[in-house]
Amino acid sequence: MAWTTPQTVVADSTELTAALWNEQVRDNTNFLYTPPMCALGLTASQSIPHNAFTALSFTAADEIDTDDMHSTSVNPSRITINTAGVYMVSGLLNWGASANGTDRVASVFKNGSEVGGFRPGALSLPSYSVSTSIILGASHPMNLAVGDYIELRGYQTSGGGALNAISGSKFSAVWIGSAP
Repeated sequence: MAWTTPQTVVADSTELTAALWNEQVRDNTNFLYTPPMCALGLTASQSIPHNAFTALSFTAADEIDTDDMHSTSVNPSRITINTAGVYMVSGLLNWGASANGTDRVASVFKNGSEVGGFRPGALSLPSYSVSTSIILGASHPMNLAVGDYIELRGYQTSGGGALNAISGSKFSAVWIGSAP
């Protein structure tokens, strides 16, 4: 169900029927009670190769999906928008420990292109050993149209070997309002 712009009621205006009440009050209240949202979690490690943005593949059951925005079998890296509007998009990439390389990046891509100004995490590490995992994340509102898709991608420079995005990585989109 989508948001319906309520009509303005003035004196001697159209009678407020049950159908109008249901469409413009009940349905809008229900929409706001459970807006479109999708929350995904990575439950197994995924290799991220050296020097290439790689989309995280969320193949486990969705944590939340109120608008059929994600498939675990078809394009499992994507959250696809079915209701236009402004979404709060959040990405959290949990990098496994590694002594190799210096750069770890988490970035959101929209329709296959990196979103300018939205790189939830970018970290340049000193060249010494990194023995603990690193978590990069942030949230940002995005104006999204029906059919747009977003992905959380990782990037690292380990010098050739793959590093792992590990369990605990998260990605979500929550509708927060109509487009301006």
